[in-house]
Amino acid sequence: MRYGSWLAVVFTVAIMVVAMWARTAGVETTVSLTTSPAQATITAGRYDTLENPRGTDYQVPAGETLYIDRFLGLPQVAAGSNVYVEIGYGEDGVGDSAAAPTNAVAVSAFTWVSANGAPEVLEVYAPIPSAMYPYVYVSQAMAAHAWGRVR
Repeated sequence: MRYGSWLAVVFTVAIMVVAMWARTAGVETTVSLTTSPAQATITAGRYDTLENPRGTDYQVPAGETLYIDRFLGLPQVAAGSNVYVEIGYGEDGVGDSAAAPTNAVAVSAFTWVSANGAPEVLEVYAPIPSAMYPYVYVSQAMAAHAWGRVR
């Protein structure tokens, strides 16, 4: 077998292995999540399920995990004010509610120091398991948006 033919066979086998791995490993999908359209800003001391598409509570697909890795917030408070933010999941969706989702579990929490009404994007780590609904809780009024990957 000539060197060129041998290299072509190796290259073809490598592509087949990668294709089979991609099928078994699943494809990663990026998801953009927003707060309720009727309530673009979450009221202080309330929970809101993230949505995608807009107007529909997002539920993580069966057999997948959502990894939220970026969070955009726009606090509606004076500069220098602290806002406690919690990202988690529950068994159902809630819309700007004083009550937490059923069996709520917090997976990421942080205190945000407001910068005079300026939006800011933070890197976070919030794994949301299969069939669950991701939520955001805020101690002060805040508009929010999150991005993550489903795999």
